[in-house]
Amino acid sequence: MIKCENCGREATPQKKFNTLFFLVSLIVFPIAIIYLIIYACKPAKRCPYCKSNIYKKTLNNKLMEAGNPTLLYVVYGMIAILVIALIIT
Repeated sequence: MIKCENCGREATPQKKFNTLFFLVSLIVFPIAIIYLIIYACKPAKRCPYCKSNIYKKTLNNKLMEAGNPTLLYVVYGMIAILVIALIIT
């Protein structure tokens, strides 16, 4: 068991299997086989509790630890403005 960097809980890393992608890729058989090979070789990195990468902290947790949650909202606002500007142009 490893301590998750985000939620701080002791957790065993898990893999996430994308069932919808696999079912759709069964239409094109080679893609389904490639997906199964990649899934089998991929290391487990997800925390079963917070669903984030167990080995590195997310931006949200870094800002909350710094005691500045308003900075997080500023970053989200800047991203939203940038996306809206890209859609308009």
